Amino acid sequence: MKTIRVKIVIGIILCSLLTALIVGILSIRTTMKISEADSTQSMINQSDAVSNELDSTILRVEQSVNILPRYGQFLC
Repeated sequence: MKTIRVKIVIGIILCSLLTALIVGILSIRTTMKISEADSTQSMINQSDAVSNELDSTILRVEQSVNILPRYGQFLC
C-alpha cells in the first residue's frame, strides 16, 4: 500500500516540476523578446535625439558662417 502512495506522490511532484520548468522557460523567452524590443526602441530614440542635436548645431554654425561675409563688407 505504501508503494502505491509513494508512486502517486512522486508522479505528482514530477508533474509539478515539469509544469514549473515549462512555465519558467516560456517566461524567460517572453521577457527576453520584450526586453530586446524595448532596448531597440530606446536606441532608436537616443539616436534620433543625438541626430536632432547635431542638425541643430550644424544649422547654427551654418548661420554663423553665412553672416561672416556681411561683417566683412562693413570692415573693408
